[in-house]
Amino acid sequence: KIVALKRVLPHLGRDEEFLTLFRQEASLGARLAHANVVQLLDVGEVAGELFLALEFVNGRNLRQVIRRCAERRTVVPIALALYIIMEAAKGLAYAHALRDAKGQALGIVHRDVSPANLLVSFEGEVKVADFGIARAVAYASTTSVGLVRGKASYMSPEQARGLALDGRSDQFALGSILWELLTGRRLFAGDAETEIVGKLIGGVIPIPSQSAPGLPDAVDDVVMKALDRDPDGRYQDAVAFFRALA
Repeated sequence: KIVALKRVLPHLGRDEEFLTLFRQEASLGARLAHANVVQLLDVGEVAGELFLALEFVNGRNLRQVIRRCAERRTVVPIALALYIIMEAAKGLAYAHALRDAKGQALGIVHRDVSPANLLVSFEGEVKVADFGIARAVAYASTTSVGLVRGKASYMSPEQARGLALDGRSDQFALGSILWELLTGRRLFAGDAETEIVGKLIGGVIPIPSQSAPGLPDAVDDVVMKALDRDPDGRYQDAVAFFRALA
């Protein structure tokens, strides 16, 4: 079986707190088994260096697809954009609802839903990646290395404020990605993280059809509901979002 190997960056391999969190999250990620989630197959250590063995997805991540569309001065067709986000929502819905052996909700939230973490295979599969190590990645992003550029563009307002999160935070991120697929523009963009977060928390969120004339009203409605700054104003869960997209 061909797999993808992921290794810990050297500067993080010396951070014991990160490594402990990484192992815990990898263990959690190994429990996820769904057609729309990249499967974590194994976690190992060689000469003190941690690695993950992941399902290999033969295709491209959505960031590469968006970049290619920009080069060709086009956008992803509406039906295909809806399909990609719909399939990702199915994977998120599964993880959000996952329970342990005693029936207790695990309360999984991805926290890092972005185009780079949505993989599209050449066979048409859509898979959410890095589900099991999102919290470890979040920890790493707050170390001296700093937040990975561009990630703030796909946070939810509550995540940017450091508030408690549930699955509706991931839904907001998917809504941002769908807005970008439909318009060919990033919804929350800026030269600095503070500028992006300012727009995320208090800027105007235009309907997609303002940037992409001709979009059906129903598409505008679905996107804007997912992008409600109040989590209670969004779809109640990723299943409801998936159904609206369908």
